[in-house]
Amino acid sequence: MNNVEIQKTEESDLLREAFETAADPILIVIQQKMVWVNTAFQKLFGWTREETIGKDFTNFTMDTTPMKNYVKGLTRQKTEDFYPAKLKGKHGPVDVNICSTKIYIKGQYGRLVMLK
Repeated sequence: MNNVEIQKTEESDLLREAFETAADPILIVIQQKMVWVNTAFQKLFGWTREETIGKDFTNFTMDTTPMKNYVKGLTRQKTEDFYPAKLKGKHGPVDVNICSTKIYIKGQYGRLVMLK
């Protein structure tokens, strides 16, 4: 490997480690599908990666249409503030504050969603 390849690998490892060890739950959503969740997300909600990756994010919202539309809107638009939301944890509802921003990954636009 040349120096550029080594640097890119190190940067990728650094970003992955930062994402994984963040204290706040973070997930990545592309076309409403959850493509990655960090460890804090798994701990807070009780869902494993296998139970979340590839699933529609709105499946993890509470069963009311207004809430699904609300969360669906957050995953599509930039939100500069955190907003209250209730999501489905494996063992019951979880009250969170949610914020998202647009990201571009592997040629697709998605959302980086942060929860507190």
